[in-house]
Amino acid sequence: MSADRREFLATAGAAFTSSIFTGNLKGANDRIAVGFIGAGRQGNTNLGNAMRQPGVQVAAICDVYQPRVESAVAAAQRAGHQPKGCKDFRDVLADKSIDAVCIATPDHWHALMTVEACKASKDVYVEKPVCTYVDEAPKMVQAARKYNRVVQAGTHHRSAGHIPAVREILSSGQLGQVTFARVWLYSLEPQEGIGNPPDMPPPPGLDWDLWLGPARYHAFNQNRFAVDRGMWGAFRYYWDYAGGQLSDNGIHFIDMLQTAFNETAPTVVTALAAKTYLKDSRETPDTEVCLYQYPEFIMSYEHRYGNAQSMFGRSNGVMVYGSKGTLFIGAGGAYSLYPEREPALSPENPVGSLGGQFGGAVARGAQPGASETPATAPGGGAAGRGAQVTRAGGMQPRPAEAPKASIDVPGMTPAVTHWGNFLECMRTRQKPVADIEYVARSAVTALLGNIAFRAKVRVEYDPKTWTSPQREARALMAYNYRPPWKLEV
Repeated sequence: MSADRREFLATAGAAFTSSIFTGNLKGANDRIAVGFIGAGRQGNTNLGNAMRQPGVQVAAICDVYQPRVESAVAAAQRAGHQPKGCKDFRDVLADKSIDAVCIATPDHWHALMTVEACKASKDVYVEKPVCTYVDEAPKMVQAARKYNRVVQAGTHHRSAGHIPAVREILSSGQLGQVTFARVWLYSLEPQEGIGNPPDMPPPPGLDWDLWLGPARYHAFNQNRFAVDRGMWGAFRYYWDYAGGQLSDNGIHFIDMLQTAFNETAPTVVTALAAKTYLKDSRETPDTEVCLYQYPEFIMSYEHRYGNAQSMFGRSNGVMVYGSKGTLFIGAGGAYSLYPEREPALSPENPVGSLGGQFGGAVARGAQPGASETPATAPGGGAAGRGAQVTRAGGMQPRPAEAPKASIDVPGMTPAVTHWGNFLECMRTRQKPVADIEYVARSAVTALLGNIAFRAKVRVEYDPKTWTSPQREARALMAYNYRPPWKLEV
């Protein structure tokens, strides 16, 4: 890693604390009225996380499916709130007493609702991925800046306590020269997947046309709405509304990687994908491999549903490979540092520092050699269990300090801390930890992988202009909303 790059990384914190504007601020003791748009599974999760924060007033619950409105209103009432219920998000935006909105709708609504909320002078907590088309991303950023709004995206792993430590490792040069990174999500799912239900009339209490909104018309189908099935919304697996596993779960880990490297962005993307294992009606691939070229390294993204075996012993995560060591970054505050042996001209070091086979002695719990010992955050691996850590490859690994959350409240998960950061930034008018510009770029990275696969082209991308010279790629970057919906900043 170059000295200039290390200096750039070391100054990362400034990007997350810069003020977005000055003006009338809410006092620390003022209550913040929040309207919740989308009362499905994730919407209710956000509702619960927000109600754990001091000074929050649940002012409105909005959903196109009346039973969900009634259930969420009842939950808020049990917690001492008295929200109004409604079907149309525009009623929430028109209420001048509401300070902020939480958008937890299907993905195809995120960009339009965020822009409209900014225009209505609301701060916004919008779920990931923040958009479904690349061209929506810069308009979301433009709206946030034009209307001076705080816009926090729901990539809550940014609020995990291990992120500052990960950045310090990268900025200090401990890993040496980083040339490769990997993001992976592996699982073994039932081959019938989400099934193949037929189209049918929508259930009572659902405004299906409003649910579709800017997406092209399609008859109601349980898989597209996942009503009363006790599952996360399967809309994620249809191109009209989302981008499958890559933009649903992959975005979390891509975002952690780009966060760790201070909002870096890819410049070239290629991909291969297929749906060959699952036998359900989803459109998105069950197996996908994307290659991203960043300014200083190449990243491989992989997901599959037909096999859960992982050489890393984890079903998902990020690995960053440097000439002096390898850094694992996981969810829930886990990270591990594996030192490399000294470089050798002969093939004495064919598998780096992790033994004859990755996951061999270390994964089995046997006593590793000095050069095989990872330095690990609490709960993240061997060093967290008290392993001895010694010098290897010119680097002195050490057990990491316990993660420190940005809000020091016992028992707070990153998702709850993430909400605390959003509310604090509403009061201070600072950029939140998942500011829309940063996370919009992470969302675009995920979208580019699907674009490369679907367009069957090598996508060249300019992160400064959010564009590509490839005509086939641009066709899939552009949104084409169903009338009368328009995205206008």
